[in-house]
Amino acid sequence: MELYFIDCIWILVTIASVAITSPKIITNNILFQQLATFGKTRVKKFPFDVPKAWFSHFYVLGSCFLSFLLYRWCLDGQPSLPEIGLMSITMTPIFDLRLFLASSSKHKGVMRLLVVDFDERVPLLGLLVGIHLMQRLLESLFISKSKNVMSIAHYALGHIFYLLVPLSTVASLPEALDFEEELSLVMVFKTALVLFAAIYQHFSIQAMASLRADPNAQKNSCPPQKGVFTYIMSPTMASEILFYLALLPIGGFHMFFPFLFTLVNQSISAKMTLEFYNSKFGTSKVAGRKALVPFLF
Repeated sequence: MELYFIDCIWILVTIASVAITSPKIITNNILFQQLATFGKTRVKKFPFDVPKAWFSHFYVLGSCFLSFLLYRWCLDGQPSLPEIGLMSITMTPIFDLRLFLASSSKHKGVMRLLVVDFDERVPLLGLLVGIHLMQRLLESLFISKSKNVMSIAHYALGHIFYLLVPLSTVASLPEALDFEEELSLVMVFKTALVLFAAIYQHFSIQAMASLRADPNAQKNSCPPQKGVFTYIMSPTMASEILFYLALLPIGGFHMFFPFLFTLVNQSISAKMTLEFYNSKFGTSKVAGRKALVPFLF
């Protein structure tokens, strides 16, 4: 079990996302407002803010990049030298976690990918991530029509995330194919859990969109305690975490790092959202609901 170069990048990006919230922990609330808040929690506008509707740019980038990589590696099966070079850098082993030693070969990772016979098909992991990205793109274009804004830092971080996810997906394919050979009820359950997370997220986004569209909700937009909002205030963020968590048994070790980033990033955002609802509408409207996990957090 080796730590790839891209895994280290994920760790650094995760640390950066935590660092964005540190100004609030220190003292500089203005810097916190500039860097960390977005959407409904962004109570002040700053220079270089961009529309939150530009989230769709992330999904276009992620969908196109993943489709290109899957086509070249799985369907076409003849990646060019630059493409092999990209995956060689991505899959450069940095550290052997079993031996606690630096890796002795720079190209061991990509060799695992090069020797795989995909038989002109896309593995299940690639299909599930691709479906998720397309779902999020369509939802951002036709359902989530937010009029709020986000900082340029969030915008840049989103592009980094959706460049890294396709790379981690392709880097995980050799291990994912090993899991796929277990055609059993366990594999069916794993897939069903991923699809449940995607469906749950879709209904959560629809519920938020309906709340924004309700003319009576414009004056009092605290989500009512029913449906996906019965126990938590941020079901869309909870379902995003659940999706990447459910991918772990299908994608293997290297999909842990996209999950880690998602867990940290969405947990911070959900906590900020809960604080926003509490401050704006009071604890009586929030009615004891948690941010992400019913009864716990």
